[in-house]
Amino acid sequence: MPTTSVRTDEKLLCIPDVVARYLRYAIQGNRQVRGVTVSQQGEIRLGASGEHWRSFEGTERFGVDRPAFEWDAQIRLAPLMTIRVRDTYLNGKGSTSASLLGHTFMNARPAPELDAGALQRYLAEAVWLPSVLVAGPGITWQRLARQTAIATLRDGPTSVSLQFTFGEIGEITQIFTPARYRSVGGDYVPTPWLVRCWDYIEVDGFHVPERTEVSWVLPDGLFTYWRARVRWADFEFCSGSQANAA
Repeated sequence: MPTTSVRTDEKLLCIPDVVARYLRYAIQGNRQVRGVTVSQQGEIRLGASGEHWRSFEGTERFGVDRPAFEWDAQIRLAPLMTIRVRDTYLNGKGSTSASLLGHTFMNARPAPELDAGALQRYLAEAVWLPSVLVAGPGITWQRLARQTAIATLRDGPTSVSLQFTFGEIGEITQIFTPARYRSVGGDYVPTPWLVRCWDYIEVDGFHVPERTEVSWVLPDGLFTYWRARVRWADFEFCSGSQANAA
């Protein structure tokens, strides 16, 4: 299986100072990493209106060699009733499906907009696998201001960009794009999108946010639809060693 070096001094020389500062904070050492599996516990609001928060437990697996993730979550609707939601970005394609009692009742319509939104999600959630954010094949950085920089990630024909804001100790505090596609009535509508991160923890030499929340920035205000904490994380290293923490 291919591996990627989590950090090299040569790569840090090629990116903005604020990003290099984050990577020095987020990554200790220079080991080879294949990916990470993250367990999450939190709440989610379903649908366009999303009036009610539903508790969920999810597991997400990220790869490094090529952008890829698989999110598998159980969302509690009522006592003894849960729906399973599976989001993926694999081989350049995004997908979303939901099932109840083993029967699939929702599949997102395949489209370039779905692929781009999934790749944006992968780039944002790289806060849990910081080696993805090291300058390398497919990813470039541009300094925007003293505490902000824009990351652009290309995978095949799809290219996306996100704005990262960094805190006083170098940590990522929020991630923003003015246009991520949101499903509304069967159509994909470009909508401002915001991710907030805080309460960083150390997992075997990696600093990752324990708590995260995700929102759409709508004309009438912020619509937060996902909030969770990391329960544990398993990093996969080429030596075979693994880290369990949180």
